[in-house]
Amino acid sequence: MHEFEYNVALRIKHGGLSAETISNELGLQPIFSWTAGHPRRTPNGSLLDGIYKDTYCCFDLDKRIGNDLAEFLHQCNARLSPHKNFFSHISKTGGFIEYYISWYSDCNSGQTFCVQLLSELTELFIDLSIDFYGASYVHSDIDT
Repeated sequence: MHEFEYNVALRIKHGGLSAETISNELGLQPIFSWTAGHPRRTPNGSLLDGIYKDTYCCFDLDKRIGNDLAEFLHQCNARLSPHKNFFSHISKTGGFIEYYISWYSDCNSGQTFCVQLLSELTELFIDLSIDFYGASYVHSDIDT
């Protein structure tokens, strides 16, 4: 199989927790976040109409080139496993947790997600979302 570029982000959405609570619990700094009930803002901080309905946090986990995505997700699961109860609370109270994967390839590429990896995702209440981008999006600006 050909190598591909990928970026993995952890995204969390919840109606009641604050972005600060989520960030503090995980010990991660979000690249994007907002808290339910706060005024909406543009990325540069300008005020928009309305308020955020839900809290949202996006944590950038890594950008890589290779064909080791499944192994990288397994490593992420191991790092996040101490937060299983917190993730369970988020899921059971109407929120979601997902790995958001941007997959860049200019030729055929693929990956097998074994049952062990899928079981880990289930145990951690983490969904898997994959966006594939073709040759016009491959950017190869990742330091390896």
